[in-house]
Amino acid sequence: MHPDPTMTLPVVLGFLTMANVESGNWVMNAAEHEQQRQIAERESKRIAEGGKPRLHPGKVLKTLLRGLSIVRIIIAAITPGVRSI
Repeated sequence: MHPDPTMTLPVVLGFLTMANVESGNWVMNAAEHEQQRQIAERESKRIAEGGKPRLHPGKVLKTLLRGLSIVRIIIAAITPGVRSI
């Protein structure tokens, strides 16, 4: 058993995982983009007025999934993929 010497499959796996994470942004309409912008604006105004930053679970999860896609490339690069004859 040998890891993929060309790194093609690990990189494709990582890109597909990242595309899956980011696909929610691709299908948002203009109203949803505007709503996200307004929420970010209100949050930055609240912080500027002395409030503490809030932890947003959706943003944390998305960041973790982005990191996971990078980790998957590394794991797939060192994991044996096919049996050599």
